[in-house]
Amino acid sequence: MKENDITRTVCDYLAIKHYFFWRANTAAIYNAKAGSYRAMPKYGKNGVPDIILIVDGKFWGLEVKMPKNKQQQSQIDFQTDCEKAGGIYRVVHSLDEVIALGL
Repeated sequence: MKENDITRTVCDYLAIKHYFFWRANTAAIYNAKAGSYRAMPKYGKNGVPDIILIVDGKFWGLEVKMPKNKQQQSQIDFQTDCEKAGGIYRVVHSLDEVIALGL
């Protein structure tokens, strides 16, 4: 199973449970015509988690990783800022871990 498969499974589960969530896809987009990657928007954030939820008025960020994969520094920085602001951020490796969070 790949990270994308885990992400899709988690999103399918959240949809069935009727959570308010979205899949954040912030990968750089290559512009073949210009021969470069599209710039990040002025107030865009690096390290945004894969899945964002609002649960009982609280921001949740779920970063999906394969068991052996580690967060990038930008993801660690986002997690730190998120938690300082009162949000909840978790790295998850499976649907079972998401369910264990009480979601």
